[in-house]
Amino acid sequence: MSDQKPDVKTILRRPIDCAPKLLQNFIDIVLIGGEVPVANLRRGVPSADMLFFAVLEKQIIGVSCLRYPNANFHKHLFEKAGVPEMYNPLSLEACWLCVKPEYRGVGAWSSIFKARTEYTEGRPTHALHRADNKLVSDPVKNMGYSQAGIDFYADTSDDKLCLIVKNHDPVFDPSKKMKYC
Repeated sequence: MSDQKPDVKTILRRPIDCAPKLLQNFIDIVLIGGEVPVANLRRGVPSADMLFFAVLEKQIIGVSCLRYPNANFHKHLFEKAGVPEMYNPLSLEACWLCVKPEYRGVGAWSSIFKARTEYTEGRPTHALHRADNKLVSDPVKNMGYSQAGIDFYADTSDDKLCLIVKNHDPVFDPSKKMKYC
């Protein structure tokens, strides 16, 4: 038996280019994680910037999303983390990463992260995860993210949260000519 991991591919699709069944499949996989209300997904998935589908042998085994965040809410999250000066309204939120439990460990997460990194091409991105989620902590650091500020509690979660950022300046300067395309 080979120790080689299966060949997981990640496919990118804008929500407008997805059939309703594919959008529902995305939502169903995120709901497996049990942390996102279905109403948030039904509202947020169609307006996402890009959806990511990890595929193994023609089966979708994991998903993720990049979206433009709700500016007021995300500014509030940077404030809760103690780094309001880092808030960048041009930052994309990386969210809703979920891999079906039976496929964890086959490379879906790495494939999605690689595709997201190639897609963002150095643009600022941010994400939230549970501070106690050790399965997430080390992999996101290995993918170039770093923690911004301190762990905190938000009104939307009973869990302590960790804000992570990639390609963020310590202080956002709207006049700075950076690549935010």
